[in-house]
Amino acid sequence: MSQYALTEDTAPLTQTDTPSDMGAADPLGTTSISSRVAAILALTQQLTGLLAKEIGMLKTRRPSALRETETEKRRLSMLYAQEMRAIQMRPELLAGATPEQKARLREVADAFKACLAEHIRALTRSRVVREAMIVAVGEELNRRRQPPANYQRSGNGPAKDVIANKPAVSAIAVDRSI
Repeated sequence: MSQYALTEDTAPLTQTDTPSDMGAADPLGTTSISSRVAAILALTQQLTGLLAKEIGMLKTRRPSALRETETEKRRLSMLYAQEMRAIQMRPELLAGATPEQKARLREVADAFKACLAEHIRALTRSRVVREAMIVAVGEELNRRRQPPANYQRSGNGPAKDVIANKPAVSAIAVDRSI
């Protein structure tokens, strides 16, 4: 028996055995081309749905909520990558698919690629905003730590040339991974 099985054509993939039971050439454990196509469609749609959910989290400014989906995304991504490698190594796994099945696979794959591109853009935006906030906080802290500026002879405040100088930049470490 394979690691994952489908209960219906569009049902979520469920874990049934351990990863060591999974065949390298047939990661989804299907027995026919029709069931393989259905399994690939379900897997791709699940992964697309999960990425869309994460995009929503990023758009609502909740990047820390991505931890909730990390395990499932890793599992689905691993299975998807294994299936794509198996098909690349053995194209005959989909050789008997009907033109309709192939068109549906292309349609779902295109939707997945578009969602993946949007996910990457959302992650990049989130990282850029987070880094800009860290820099702004660091600059403000640095500005507040500056010693009092020189005063003019009249004692009325800092000399104009001191105001024009920007505060020194303090060292800040930025984690670029999410």
